[in-house]
Amino acid sequence: MKLIKTYLLIPMLFLPLSAETPATPGPATMVHAVPGKLIDMNHGWRFDATDSEKYASAEFDDSKWKVLSLEREWRFYGVEYDGVAWYRKSFTFAPELAGKNLGLALPALTAAYQLFLNGQLIGTVGKIGATGKVEHVREDVQYYELSSSLLAPAPKQNVLALRIASLGGIGGGFAGLDFFLGPNDLIYERHFVTFVVFALMAGAFFVIGLYYLILYFARRDADAALWFALLAICQGAFTLGMKAIVYKFIDNYIVNMIFMHATVILFPTLLLHFGHSFFSVKKDWFLRTIDIACGFGALLFAVHFLVSGMEGFYVIYQLPAHVIFILVAMIRFIWLNWKGYRNGVAASRVVASGGLLFFLCVAAEGLSYLDFLPIIKMTDIGFLVLIFSMAMALAIQLSKVWHEKEEAQKQAFESQALLTRAYARFVPLEFLQQLNKQSILDVSLGDQVQRDMGVMFSDIRDFTTLAESMQADDLFRFVNSYLFRLAPIFTAHQGYIDKYIGDAIMVLFHGNMDAAVKGCIAVLHDIEQYNLDRAKAGYSAISIGIGLNFGRLTLGTVGNPERMDGTVLSDEVNLASRIEGLTKLYKVDMIVTDKVVAQLSNPADFDLRQIDRVRVKGKQLPTTIYECFNADAPAVAEKKRAMQGRWQDALHEYYAQKFEQAGKVFSEIDTSIGGDKISRLYIKRCHELAVAGLTADWDGTHSLKSK
Repeated sequence: MKLIKTYLLIPMLFLPLSAETPATPGPATMVHAVPGKLIDMNHGWRFDATDSEKYASAEFDDSKWKVLSLEREWRFYGVEYDGVAWYRKSFTFAPELAGKNLGLALPALTAAYQLFLNGQLIGTVGKIGATGKVEHVREDVQYYELSSSLLAPAPKQNVLALRIASLGGIGGGFAGLDFFLGPNDLIYERHFVTFVVFALMAGAFFVIGLYYLILYFARRDADAALWFALLAICQGAFTLGMKAIVYKFIDNYIVNMIFMHATVILFPTLLLHFGHSFFSVKKDWFLRTIDIACGFGALLFAVHFLVSGMEGFYVIYQLPAHVIFILVAMIRFIWLNWKGYRNGVAASRVVASGGLLFFLCVAAEGLSYLDFLPIIKMTDIGFLVLIFSMAMALAIQLSKVWHEKEEAQKQAFESQALLTRAYARFVPLEFLQQLNKQSILDVSLGDQVQRDMGVMFSDIRDFTTLAESMQADDLFRFVNSYLFRLAPIFTAHQGYIDKYIGDAIMVLFHGNMDAAVKGCIAVLHDIEQYNLDRAKAGYSAISIGIGLNFGRLTLGTVGNPERMDGTVLSDEVNLASRIEGLTKLYKVDMIVTDKVVAQLSNPADFDLRQIDRVRVKGKQLPTTIYECFNADAPAVAEKKRAMQGRWQDALHEYYAQKFEQAGKVFSEIDTSIGGDKISRLYIKRCHELAVAGLTADWDGTHSLKSK
């Protein structure tokens, strides 16, 4: 039941007190506490701007004191004194409350005070010095339990007395609506629920503000999110300050004042900056004027902490001026909303609804503060609605903006993907990956990287003769059909075609050399099938030569900013090209270098035989080259395997300069294989060397004079 009563109190926090009591006590009228009711304590107080201990007594006669309404007269009606003043109010309670404790909720008073019940001190807030000057200010909302032992029994009257020190000539500041007397449980519940509700409300403002602040710094594409975030954070601070919740964490008057009044000062400029940004209205002189006015107000606000006596100036003159600024800013904001609506800004109606409600609440409370209307406290609800309407509208707008940007980015990504795929037909995607680039758009002139890779050159034998017998369109169809077959084979073996050079190609292998050698063998087997297809169509067979090398390659871009190309620069590339040319000399389909053989996990898995040690043109160091005959006709390959031992014997004799014996072994191999072109080449060499004699530096390396 107690919990249900607590929840029922929540909506009452935002309502004028007149909604809680059947009638407001008149001037100097004694209030009467009854079960289940909260009594408004803002009216009918006796006041005197002198100081005496006897004023606390219940028997003291205050009938000649001035009667005032605290909610009004503490602000405007001559309640100015330097020192302390006393406020007294009498009350009785119903017999049903006899023996029970009563409760008193006392609002935040910008001063220091002492509270007496029937002459007994029951509470002190802040500190009043011996001379009556304020030594420590604290404007905390307080809850007091009035013990039944201190209460005069019904129907006798009880007296509450407040000894309040002035601050800057303002006697006690002004009271809010949280000034109640009633049954202790009801007062406590209201006090507790008020604290919890407004603490949660402040937390909600802070969370919303921080969320949009993070959102702004993460995207940096919506200034409205920044201004809204600052607005929400300021309102959270205002809520903490207005309900004196700051004192739960920091016992400092200046900090609480900053929390409470900084928002009042900055609200107009923050609201209008948000409006201009959200509704896409160009900033103008009006906004600059408000900025200057708020900036000057902030400066005066800071000065009033430093100059004694400025508190009164701020409360009496500056604060009402800022209330007027807020009303003007709200009117301007409504105009901005209308402009945004006319310009088709998304969710402008959502902001308009929240803004209109907030404007009405601010206008009502502002006019109330300026004494033109009865006391109305609805700004918290109005601002809460405004904040959530702005948050919703901002979310709708940002969602629309980001959706448009995502669509644009998606289209840009798709365009880039299409562009990359288009360029990939000229610049291999694997080449970009080797350069650590995601797109051709990322490539710059001079980008380069070094990699250990396999490099292969291949071309069609007697291509010139073949081309002379074809028409131009037939020639291109032939070359394209030939190259179309090869590309997937290299891709399947961790390679890619880097260059098309007429009928020749340059292939880079970025995987292990076992895959590279297998890929070259697969190409030779595919050429066999290709020749069968050509034969069926009435075309002559073709043959190719393959040269494969391995080493450190430099991949990069060359040219100029307007026209550049990807290329590979390395001696190993030049060597691979020379090796491919040697396939014509040795009349074999495929030659690999010793660097390739050294990279194989098990060279015995392949049909390799050393065929020479050569020094190509432009290089000083010799290179040992091997024939890979895995793709030879099965019968020929089997005979070559059978003669591997004799082949090694022949080479041994040759390098030992025993040319006659070597020639005989090569002849034996030639006869056994049935026409081994390399053996016949060595037979000729042995005969020539035996007749011509050797130079002093002969080491068996064959030097090539041409490319």
